[in-house]
Amino acid sequence: MRRFCRIILAVTLSIASIVAGLADPAPPAGVPTEDGMRALALQWFAQMQAGKIDRTQYIDRCRGTGDLAPTQRVRGVADPR
Repeated sequence: MRRFCRIILAVTLSIASIVAGLADPAPPAGVPTEDGMRALALQWFAQMQAGKIDRTQYIDRCRGTGDLAPTQRVRGVADPR
């Protein structure tokens, strides 16, 4: 009988550890949640539609030149090139 109880205990602990491993863990601190990312994207899209974000600032970065777009250059400062 004692052997049977030990087997049941071992099986129960094994199942509990497997279930705990399969559970959806909480995201680490500082990692945005899905809802937070959705809210950020909607806010960005609304600002883009309203004309508050200038899309030309993304052009040079997407082309891979690494150069700053004209809207990111400091006004009144000579271009160092």
